[in-house]
Amino acid sequence: MIRGARQVGKTTAVRLAAQGIQPQAVMGLPLELSGRGVLAEQFVGQQLLTLRPGYVDPSLYYWHPPKSEGQAEIDFLFETGNRIYPVEVKSGERGSIKSLHSFMLKKHASLAVRVSSLKPSLQQLIAKSGGQQQPFTLIDLPFYLVNQLDRFLAES
Repeated sequence: MIRGARQVGKTTAVRLAAQGIQPQAVMGLPLELSGRGVLAEQFVGQQLLTLRPGYVDPSLYYWHPPKSEGQAEIDFLFETGNRIYPVEVKSGERGSIKSLHSFMLKKHASLAVRVSSLKPSLQQLIAKSGGQQQPFTLIDLPFYLVNQLDRFLAES
């Protein structure tokens, strides 16, 4: 795994399911409620878990560098094949992706995913910090396409 990666607690990953809330129940609702970021992350985490084969232990990871290197955090690290991709979740259409830029620079990654209310798109971006630059491709996926993430990554 990647240095700085941590496993998401299993109780966190299944909080909605434990409360009897099906992912389909929140799909059509606007995420305009308090704590919507947590709800968005819960939904995406559950969808990422469903992309794993049934025989694989369901686990989620996130990335947080050592405190001395800043406060960046990537919501999820998604592994497919022999690659690991950062997945940043935004509950609406706006939101900074500074943590994603930090990850891209530190890990020299070339492909990242942002899940939000935006329309699907591909963007060519450059992460910059302290004279360093790292070009990367950002896949924007709306919430309703998270369950297709592995297919989008295979095509990129």
